[in-house]
Amino acid sequence: MEKLYSTLREEIKVFEEQVQKCRVNFDLPTLQRALALFSEDHKENPDSWKKINKYIQSTPTSGEQGLQLHRYFSWLLSYIGHLGTMKDAFDDHVVFRLCDNLYINDEAETLTIPSAIPLSPGNIVGTARQLFHHRRNWALLLSSGIRNSHGPCHPMGLLHSIPDIFEESLVTANLARNWILLHEARHKNPPSLAPQPSPLDHEFQVRRPRKFLGSTESAANAETQAELKDVREHLMFLLWKAGRANALEQQVKDAKQKVQSLQQDINDLQQLIQRDGEETSDISLENQRQLGKLQRQLDLEIFNQRIVSCDWQLELEVRPALIRQIDMVRERCAQLEASLNAQKEPHEASALESVGGISDGEWENSSVFSHSSAHSSDVFSTH
Repeated sequence: MEKLYSTLREEIKVFEEQVQKCRVNFDLPTLQRALALFSEDHKENPDSWKKINKYIQSTPTSGEQGLQLHRYFSWLLSYIGHLGTMKDAFDDHVVFRLCDNLYINDEAETLTIPSAIPLSPGNIVGTARQLFHHRRNWALLLSSGIRNSHGPCHPMGLLHSIPDIFEESLVTANLARNWILLHEARHKNPPSLAPQPSPLDHEFQVRRPRKFLGSTESAANAETQAELKDVREHLMFLLWKAGRANALEQQVKDAKQKVQSLQQDINDLQQLIQRDGEETSDISLENQRQLGKLQRQLDLEIFNQRIVSCDWQLELEVRPALIRQIDMVRERCAQLEASLNAQKEPHEASALESVGGISDGEWENSSVFSHSSAHSSDVFSTH
């Protein structure tokens, strides 16, 4: 296992060095000028790699500037292809091996790793989930130029796409390193076999009223206010968690759609290869390589779909208990609010009785307030 850890860390290190080198050497000002010229000449924004490719394939070059622009965009697409090749290599050398050898369902555990920067999340399941999220953003940026395939295109989105590709690739690499670190810590210090409390126990635990620390009314009031604040925060968390199932359901649909799309691409390519027969032409060999690439992508997407589906099923299973817990916490909030109001009423009444030491009869006969009951009501409201 130590050899695998070392090999994976070396692969990640080499990959990060390649990305950093590309990041330093890429000339963003030149890309900005090229995109501006494209917008001026064609009266539209090049907001996707597809538009750039369409321009290269269909637009005839005219003039020195047009020729230079055509050459630059041709080089740019080949550069994006190079970055895509780097991602494929990272998948092959790191991500596949993490999934095959170092994946453990440790959802209920959080490991504490001695580190200058605390790891978040503290388990392999959460880390894998985040890794696939950023890897998907990385893939979308390479294929279309945007992070979210459902979102609108930014007018100068491609200007940000290259830095975003570098960012997502480095974040993915860092998550892969954390994955190794978490597995290594678990391998060297396996968790106890004693039954562990469910992670939902804390979330679904009914908070009991705190004991009053003092005997005075002010101490009791402060304690009740502190508990009410805690319970309200807990209620906000539970309400957020109740809506998480909907977000996970959308992620499951997106993952399923991606798997179906890849399966269709594989079927189409297999039919094309079958029509080619036993030929060994360059086109057939390229199709074979593309088929292998699509199959690797499909395997990873299926793995990702499995993780997200498990999360969604867990949320659906705990939803009835979660709804009951929300009702209980809301009821506790109402009790605390009623308690605070009850504590305020006697305090306000006693404060009124002690104003100036005036008895009820003296209050009624007072020359200052006897002329207007409305005025005395106004004075009362100011205390």
